[in-house]
Amino acid sequence: MGGVGICFSGHFVALLDIAGPFAGSAMGMMNTAGTLGGIIGPYIVGVLTEIQSNITGWQKVMWIIAGFYGFGGLTFIIFGTVELQHWAKQDYQPIPGSDE
Repeated sequence: MGGVGICFSGHFVALLDIAGPFAGSAMGMMNTAGTLGGIIGPYIVGVLTEIQSNITGWQKVMWIIAGFYGFGGLTFIIFGTVELQHWAKQDYQPIPGSDE
């Protein structure tokens, strides 16, 4: 579970770099999609622990969770970037009469 802290600390900072002024909206969309794990997860855990209600069933659950975290991290390392995306760039124009 200590790895979750590392994951989330990088997750939130990278979101600010990627989305810039739209980080709040992007976080809302990501959090909505991330909620699916909270909906589907208990069902999968129930199925796995019903079949094997001993420590072996719970070990499978933990390995599945670790696999998802590992897959997500590896995918970001290979394909991810923290550059400001083209859709987040804004053209700033000075207000007439200002000193800029």
